[in-house]
Order: sequence, then structure tokens, then C-alpha cells
Amino acid sequence: MAHVQEPSPPVVDASDRIPEAPILGVTLSCPPTLEWDRTPFRIQAKVAYLGVSDSSSTHSAEPITFNNYPFFEDEGLFRGIQLFHFHDDHWEVVDDEGHGGFGIADDPDVAVCPANHESFISLAPEESWTFNRLIQKEMWNILPLKTKLGDKFRFIAR
Repeated sequence: MAHVQEPSPPVVDASDRIPEAPILGVTLSCPPTLEWDRTPFRIQAKVAYLGVSDSSSTHSAEPITFNNYPFFEDEGLFRGIQLFHFHDDHWEVVDDEGHGGFGIADDPDVAVCPANHESFISLAPEESWTFNRLIQKEMWNILPLKTKLGDKFRFIAR
């Protein structure tokens, strides 16, 4: 595990934002405790479309469509979510102890219509999309093997 002074990335200053770029917020929630008996454990993520940068613009925020792929993987955490462990009076990044799997897929391209495909999410300003992610199951767990009763963890969306 690596020592972390500041677990969250700095907020992008308003002057550094691309004018009229969509602004998304991510909120994570989960039960306050986890049973170590490999009971399925889920975290919930809510992605909200907050509007566009440069609110002084006469341009109104328009609906956006994005691929949900960055939010999903086969098991465990999804991209952009980091697990931290409170240890020795500071938060440390938990390194992924999972397999170093590797795969190559050379399937032919498939045409899809984002407007009606399950892998694409469309949001209007002020709308949100919520999904759940299983982070512990009977046969696997994302927590370090040396986890003990009373350890504290937190998730941060990056």
C-alpha cells in the first residue's frame, strides 16, 4: 500500500474548464459495515449531469449520451473508483490484489444505435443514472487479505 497525503484529485478550477463542457458528479453509497463472511456486498453509484461549465454562457445545456463501459468491469471495482484503507492515522491506497488477467478480442466491429442500446446512457441536465456494483461475493473480495475486524475503508470517485 502507498501512503496518500491527499486522496482526492484537486478540483479543476473554473477558469481551466472547457467552455460549455458537461459537468458530471458521482456519488457513492454503501452500507456502513461489511460482514466478512463473503456475503454479497454492493456499492451504489449515482452519476448526475449537473449542467455545463461557464454558466454565464447564453448556451443552454443540452442532453448528453455516453458509453457506460468505463463504469463496469467483470468483477470488483470499476474504473475511476479507488479504495482506501485507514492505517496508522492516514488513508492509504489499496492496491488491487486481483489477477493480472490478459485478453485480446479481435471481434468484428458491430454497428449500434446509441439512442436505443443498453451500453449507452442519455441524460438531460439535472438527470441522473444510478447503478449498483458488487464488490464482494462468496468466492472473491476486493479487500486486502490481511483485513481484520474494525478496519476502516472508503471509496473515492475520481
